[in-house]
This record gives sequence, structure tokens and C-alpha cells, in this order.
Amino acid sequence: MPDTRILGFLILSLLSFGSLAKDASVHETLFSQKIQALINADYQQFIADGTPEFKAALQQVQFKDVAWKFGKQLKQGYSANYEGSFKQQGYDVYLWTISYDNSAASNQYKMVLSNDKVAGFWIQ
Repeated sequence: MPDTRILGFLILSLLSFGSLAKDASVHETLFSQKIQALINADYQQFIADGTPEFKAALQQVQFKDVAWKFGKQLKQGYSANYEGSFKQQGYDVYLWTISYDNSAASNQYKMVLSNDKVAGFWIQ
């Protein structure tokens, strides 16, 4: 059984600080793709739009543990409330609150972008 203490993961590149995504549709599309990847437990889909550092740092076993815990809750239905964004250390950080239809406690989802690529993603 996966370690349910794993509530999320964060992988940030500390090596490059390029220009960041400005278009709301980019972060919304990427976020939707990451949610679908969690629902489907699809590691390749999850890392597809990631920075090289994100892809290298996120191991499949870590992803599977998180997808096992959160994917099944998401699959039962959820609502996503976009909370906003801010800049941190040269990255754009986007926040959502996810409420699950199965009455489980809500979680905050945080996605970090660099040059329209996912540099970090975590669930609290």
C-alpha cells in the first residue's frame, strides 16, 4: 500500500529563471492536464509539459503514491476554485483549492511555471 503520508511533492529548478507564462489559458490548460494525469495515474502525461529538472526529479514511484491517494478522490468528482497567482524567486506560482464531491477535506494545489513549463507541483 502506498505511503499515504506523502501529501504532495515539489520540484523546483533553481538553475534557470527565464521569462514566465503570462497567458491564463496556459496555466489553466496545464493544470487541467495535471489533474487528468492524476485521475488516470499517468506518469508520462504528468511530466509531459515539465521542465527537464522537473522530469528528472519526479520519480514514477513518487507520482504513483500521490496519484493513488488523490486520483481516486478526483475521479469521484471535484470542483476547482482558482485562488490566484504570485511570483516567487522568478517563477509564476498558481493556486487552486480543490473540493472533492466525496466530502473529503479540501486541498490546496500549487503549480509552478517557468517558460510555460511545469517546474513544480504540490498538494497540501
